Amino acid sequence: MQKRTKHVDKRRWFIGIMACVLAVALLLPLLAYVVGPADAATQSEINKLKQNAANLDAQKKELSTKINTLSQDKEKAVEQKRALDEQNAILQSEIDNITTMIAEYARLIDEKQVELAEAERKEAVQYDMFCQRVRSMEESGIDSYAAVLFGAKDFSDLVDRVTFIQEVVEYDNNIMEMLAATRQKIADTKAELETDKQEQEAAKGKLQQKEAELEKQIQEATNLVKQMEAQSDSYQVALQQLAEEEDAISAQIDQKVAELEKQQAAARQAQSQSQSQNQSQGTTGSSSSGYLWPLGGYTSISSGFGGRTHPIAGVWRMHNGVDVPAPGGTPIRATKSGQVIVSAYGGSYGNYVSISHGGGSSSLYAHMSRRAVGAGQTVQQGQVIGYVGTTGSSTGNHLHFEIKVHGGRINPLSVF
Repeated sequence: MQKRTKHVDKRRWFIGIMACVLAVALLLPLLAYVVGPADAATQSEINKLKQNAANLDAQKKELSTKINTLSQDKEKAVEQKRALDEQNAILQSEIDNITTMIAEYARLIDEKQVELAEAERKEAVQYDMFCQRVRSMEESGIDSYAAVLFGAKDFSDLVDRVTFIQEVVEYDNNIMEMLAATRQKIADTKAELETDKQEQEAAKGKLQQKEAELEKQIQEATNLVKQMEAQSDSYQVALQQLAEEEDAISAQIDQKVAELEKQQAAARQAQSQSQSQNQSQGTTGSSSSGYLWPLGGYTSISSGFGGRTHPIAGVWRMHNGVDVPAPGGTPIRATKSGQVIVSAYGGSYGNYVSISHGGGSSSLYAHMSRRAVGAGQTVQQGQVIGYVGTTGSSTGNHLHFEIKVHGGRINPLSVF
């Protein structure tokens, strides 16, 4: 009876040790999913980007149909150019969307690689546990389950040995199941990783395709303006629209500057003199001349301030600013601090921004590929307000830069 009790205690001790080891092993899978939420969030972002891509593609197709219709009527050339610029803006959004998607795939791939390494580490630990189990069986002198059963002293001992074998088999089966599950996880993760890499490469290929398409469409938009220049007699209606719109924009800016300064004057009257001085200093910028050149590194002038033969209309007109060539996408910076009074698209100026600087002065930046600020926004000197492009009445990437003082345009170069 005493021997049987010792045998039972030994069996229970052995099973207890195995249970503890197994419990630790069962906790290991939880560690592999620490990156799970981040993984899910990244995949969610990719799915959103794919939906954005589908929406942008639908918008672009709709615009393409509109452009084809407008191209049949020369009197609608300005509207056609606007649609082409809008189409190019959508293409740029597609490019930005794909670029973000590539970055998200990079994050997802990194997370999958960490997950794979963790699963492989788990597999090594679990396999080592199984090997230890086999060695333990060998060291204990138990060559087979039959040997254990045949060693029973009596029926009661046989029942204990059968229970013991069942528990050992269950333990071994759990280890094998964990090994199988972990190895399946490794296989699944490797497959997902390969799919993510393939989709990232596909996105990179699509990015190159979209960039080439954008370059082609920008050239198409530029060719329309050049066609208007070469066939000015056929495009008189469109050219007159451009001239009238440019004059209307100038008048609108003057009106908004006057309204803003009237509001600022009323505010100054309600404040102390010191507050008024602080406000005035806050709107002029900090360069020694009071102005900052809007295109860092690009100072050559392709068309100066003053009278010239208009490149599109072909008639002698006043050029109210200076044209500064620069690569598409070059950041454009506010020449002085102030408040954005207009941020819009115009047939002549394309994407343009106008800023009131106080004291009756304002600046205008035209033909942007994209605008980075909105009307009513306060900007600081040197802040990026947009990017160089060739939208509107333009035949190449450049910045059209104007400065007005008390409603009259001045040569921008005179303040530098």
